[in-house]
Amino acid sequence: KVDPAWPSPSLDLRKSMAKAIGMRSCGRLRIWTFVLAVWQSFPLVQGFAPSAVSRELLVEVVGTVYGEWPCDRTCLETLSRRLQQTKNPIAALCGKALLGQAKPSMRLDEMPWLEILSSNLPVWRLFWSRRVGADSGERLDEVAHSLLAIYERHLLPRMRSAVEKKKGWKTGPAAPFRSLIRHFRELTDEIMIAEWFLSVAGALRLGKMMHSLSSPEGPSVDIVYRASDWFLVQGQKLLTNRTGNIPEWLLQLLAYNEEVRIEGFGLWPQLLPEDATGAFAGANDGIVARVVAETMPKARIFAFEADPYIYRKFEKNIEYWKPDPKLFIPQFAALHKEHGLTIDIHTRDGMGAQSTIFATNDRFKEEWPWVEFGSTAKVKAVALEPHLRERGVNRLDFIFLDVECAELWALQGARSLLSNITLLHLEVTNDAVCDGGPLWSDFERWLNRRGFRTIVVPQKPWAIRMDITAVRWPLPKRPS
Repeated sequence: KVDPAWPSPSLDLRKSMAKAIGMRSCGRLRIWTFVLAVWQSFPLVQGFAPSAVSRELLVEVVGTVYGEWPCDRTCLETLSRRLQQTKNPIAALCGKALLGQAKPSMRLDEMPWLEILSSNLPVWRLFWSRRVGADSGERLDEVAHSLLAIYERHLLPRMRSAVEKKKGWKTGPAAPFRSLIRHFRELTDEIMIAEWFLSVAGALRLGKMMHSLSSPEGPSVDIVYRASDWFLVQGQKLLTNRTGNIPEWLLQLLAYNEEVRIEGFGLWPQLLPEDATGAFAGANDGIVARVVAETMPKARIFAFEADPYIYRKFEKNIEYWKPDPKLFIPQFAALHKEHGLTIDIHTRDGMGAQSTIFATNDRFKEEWPWVEFGSTAKVKAVALEPHLRERGVNRLDFIFLDVECAELWALQGARSLLSNITLLHLEVTNDAVCDGGPLWSDFERWLNRRGFRTIVVPQKPWAIRMDITAVRWPLPKRPS
């Protein structure tokens, strides 16, 4: 039985097979039918199935590498053994990397880099941390600035042009970037070309998820991610005949690509039920909410935005995007621990995000001096549990919160629904920038007492605000 989520052979391979075999006679047709059956089982021969690793093992490994779960040598050896017992080559590679027994060579046991990344096992982070050492996190942060610049200057204009012409994406995910690809191929150094290809791959993933210029008029998340994967595959193809270890800059780009996937929403389809129900608060203009909705296309999402200026933009973007109204339900309200209040929200009069129901202080102004607040608006505050139960929701699988210091109040308002939640994605604060807002150190203890463990947290030194991912541990059983 072939998992439909597994990759099929490339189009080039299909064309070669069709040309070699032909389909003119019955005999050839019988041969073709046989080859097609083999072709359909092609992923089984490769053995690169992400699903070969259980959800629980995936969480333990990611939590150890990305979440700083305490794990001594004995613990690492146990995790490594369990990974290798899956008989999955990528899991086995990750198990060896945990113990420092694998090196990031060019050939890497002939494994496709894309398949390693798609597994969401932290192979590249392990390689990168061992190569660079203590400052590996800061080095990856530097990559982010470079990739956003590439996205804004070189990729976004081409993507917008492709959308405006309405035909730019029809001939393939990389079609809008043909002139850029020709420019890259004019270079004489294959490693340099590969670096550019991997840079574009990372920039597309990061830019589509993070950059405010990625308007809803742009292409879908799926096609941008397919374009990113195309560049990644081409980068590896250029180095097919190379030997030795992967150069540091290439390794850095692969590690960052992995980080964007894992710190973004790459783990969600593996950890959540396909038809999950979730709350997304701090929806802003809908850019990130759309990424979540397209990552989990059968999930039902209640998307909250409390700023009246921003909510109008959100509604306008939804009109253009046209999600399924049964699955994507916008809500004009602020999440709170109390239900049915009318409260004040400090807005920026539509000039940007960071609206808040908390009062900001001098530390906030010191960190973000360009942020100026305008009018104060009245907004309805709702507690998540009674608000969703009124709408027939009795189970919640995930919560995404980016609500400017109000994250703890929002979770307190989830009340009994919190017991069903598998996954939390939160923006948290490491310094007191809001009067009365909790710091991450206190927030983490609150989560731990309620059965959650952080599996993804940025590498230190931490920014004042950062995104974390936590899961209920042990993982809840998926609903039947």
